[in-house]
Amino acid sequence: MKRKKRLVQAKSIVIGEGLPKVCMPLVGKTKEELLAGVQEAKALSPDVIEWRADFFQQVSDEAALVEMAKQLRGELPELPLLFTLRDVSEGGFTKLSQEVRADLIRKVVASGQADLVDIELEAVKNGLESLVTFAKEQGVAVIISNHFFTRTPSFEEIVSILREEQSCGADIAKLAVMPNSPEDVLTLLSATNQMETQFADIPLITMSMGQLGICSRICGGIFGSALTFGAGQNTSAPGQIGVQELYKSLLQVHGDVNA
Repeated sequence: MKRKKRLVQAKSIVIGEGLPKVCMPLVGKTKEELLAGVQEAKALSPDVIEWRADFFQQVSDEAALVEMAKQLRGELPELPLLFTLRDVSEGGFTKLSQEVRADLIRKVVASGQADLVDIELEAVKNGLESLVTFAKEQGVAVIISNHFFTRTPSFEEIVSILREEQSCGADIAKLAVMPNSPEDVLTLLSATNQMETQFADIPLITMSMGQLGICSRICGGIFGSALTFGAGQNTSAPGQIGVQELYKSLLQVHGDVNA
């Protein structure tokens, strides 16, 4: 039985109820590539857009970063925007010092263009905890995340990580892992279910990456994952499938879910 939890509303989208929401990443390196991705998003109609700003060639230019965020918001005013400037230690594309990255995240959050922001758990534990408070003060929901690109932690470790993200102030707790066997995928789903039913006071996002883990992106909602990532022409992580294909699969697996 699912626990009653705080939902996260971004624009008209409520994360944590109904069908798992579909988030489409924008990974363009240039303004032109990002705006092309925007046109694709308009055609595909995801629930949420994630701007992976670590791919952006001008990411270290504060003015250019904020201006690009404003353009994305202007082009997609109805869609919630998730701002992610991923650290290289967890799959990010551009290496930045913690201080520079924190300042860039702070600038975009303060600009009012983002509805959600993703901050890694390790970063929060190692000096960026003030960003969580700052984002919430600005009305921006915080996803605290953790990524394992070579392995799947144990059942107990997965539950522990998600609980720690929650205790660190996350509005949404996220964990992505890499399976090396079908059993690893089962471990991720089973641990998600335990977190969802026994400990979660907030929505969860979990996924098993790569080819082996594709099923977790489709059926994860059954076990407690409230959002899944679907790609346009470009992916931001191994195993992402297309937005339209993902929507069809979600409807087949979950049916018409309204609670």
